[in-house]
Amino acid sequence: YINEHPELNRIFYLDNTLNEIKSEENKNLAIRKEINASSNNAFSRINLVLVIVLMFLVSGTFLALWQNTRISREAKRSLENNQLLLQAIIDNTSSLIYVKDIYGRFTLVNQQFCKTYDLPAGAVIGKTIEDIEPGDRSSMQTRYDDQVIAERKLLEVEEDLTINGELVHYYSIKIPLIDL
Repeated sequence: YINEHPELNRIFYLDNTLNEIKSEENKNLAIRKEINASSNNAFSRINLVLVIVLMFLVSGTFLALWQNTRISREAKRSLENNQLLLQAIIDNTSSLIYVKDIYGRFTLVNQQFCKTYDLPAGAVIGKTIEDIEPGDRSSMQTRYDDQVIAERKLLEVEEDLTINGELVHYYSIKIPLIDL
């Protein structure tokens, strides 16, 4: 029957060829799907590894920052405690104790200093002796301060200061606190 109808023979041949092409295309699609699935699995594994590495980096950074913050807080607390201790020590002496910067401005005074000059510490800090007690005696004290800074060594002097209009005689020990 097929030999008698050449057109059917061609149709059969074309049908077979189409079926072979479809079969080959289905095999190729299956291979591509398998390769695609394998590629997706590899990509997913790489992404998972990258996410885990990123989480470790973020966690490590967080821990380092937390540790640094904790150490900074402890250092600040220790510094504040030391400052309070120093202030308590110098406040509980009968001597006038003060610290000046290299420009002659007070940076620290004790209670006896405040009591003697009848001024609160806030009114003294940042000021010079000329701001507090202008006059010849304060310029003499400034000269002694300048000498201590220039020579960078201890100076023991007797000073006469006018405090609240009254002349007071002091034995002073001046110490340079440079590069501490």
